[in-house]
Amino acid sequence: MITRFRDSLRFRILMSFIVIGAVLGPLVAGSLLWVTHQLEERAVMRMTADRLDAVIRNPDAYQLETRGIPPGVQVLVSTDASGLADDILMLPDGIHEHHTEQGAWMVALESREGARYAVVSDITALDKREDLIAITLGAGTLLAIMIAAWLGFYMSRRLLAPLRELSQWATHATGPHMPRPPVAALAPDEVGTLGHALDRYARLMHQALTREREFSANVSHELRTPITIIQNAAELIELDRNASTKTRDAATRIVSATRRLADTVTVLMMLARDPADRRADEQVDVSDVVAAMLDELRKADPETTRHVQCEVHARPSVLAPPIVVEAISQNLLHNALQHAGASRIDIAVYDHRLEVRDDGVGINAEELPRVMERGIRGSSATGDGSGLGLALVHQLCTRYGWRLMLRSDSPGGTRVVWHFGEAGEGTDTPHMDHAVKKSARGRPSGS
Repeated sequence: MITRFRDSLRFRILMSFIVIGAVLGPLVAGSLLWVTHQLEERAVMRMTADRLDAVIRNPDAYQLETRGIPPGVQVLVSTDASGLADDILMLPDGIHEHHTEQGAWMVALESREGARYAVVSDITALDKREDLIAITLGAGTLLAIMIAAWLGFYMSRRLLAPLRELSQWATHATGPHMPRPPVAALAPDEVGTLGHALDRYARLMHQALTREREFSANVSHELRTPITIIQNAAELIELDRNASTKTRDAATRIVSATRRLADTVTVLMMLARDPADRRADEQVDVSDVVAAMLDELRKADPETTRHVQCEVHARPSVLAPPIVVEAISQNLLHNALQHAGASRIDIAVYDHRLEVRDDGVGINAEELPRVMERGIRGSSATGDGSGLGLALVHQLCTRYGWRLMLRSDSPGGTRVVWHFGEAGEGTDTPHMDHAVKKSARGRPSGS
């Protein structure tokens, strides 16, 4: 499985570093700028206030200018204050900060004993220095983000290297001679703990799968042998002209049942294999399979199948093993014959689907979503059964990308639709209660 970089854990770590750099950088820089500005401003204000006190105590010791509107304010100017408007000197007593295009000044004003004094300090250089500091901090923030991105890229690569090696090992850790996880994935840390757990789990799973394959092969072999013996004996009885009609009919039913049992074993073994193994696939004509199935059933039990009607509207074919198509068709029909209690069963073959309808007891609405689960039977079902027929059909449809849809009214009968091709007539029935999602694996070709 290929993971996009933006969906990877490395991308998340990288973005975390970038976000931290983008947030902490401006936050720290802004805090430093604000603290620096406050300290410098307070220092200038204190110095200006101290000079104003000195001027008021001994005005003759300083070269004071008389300015103001009207004139009368004794002003001590440390630098050129030609850009300072006179109306600033009429502000209330206190310390004021004034900015113009020509510069910036700190003005301290106080009235005492009928005279008004002012001290003007030029803080233009201080403002320019603050602007330069702000630009520097902004550039530093961008640099911090770039460093954080590089550090995140480097650290994520280093930190995730053992996890990446462990992931590659887990992807290819199959076969009888499964290698140990890489050394980096077995370090005494969290990744190492995960590596040991995955190694132990993979080996337990491999042992369990090996036992399951051996069990399936043994069971298959041990079942096929007696089934073949029973079938051969029944066929001999069926062909024996000296046997009674009743005996030969019973032998015919035994032959039909053993063939179905052998087919079921084959299908179950097929389900146990790798789904990617499609070597047994071939184009199978669904209508031919249905016709052959009905012929065999009518031959084995003509009384039971006399109320079964079949309509062939098309001759579709699907790409699958023939035994799979036979198993689905037989299970759907047998389910209707044995458990529906129907007086009529209709089978219809269309371009893209096979339908089996009956007028039997139906299935209760609350039970309908679960009847395709293994071992589940409807409470109204007739006859004996284990609840595996529809579950097996459901598994096969899921395996080959087909849809199985079921609608039922209790009482009122049941309609089962096996969709093996593109959407066609009856696909959009609103009361279909259970469906297996289809893919493009089934390849129909109607004629």
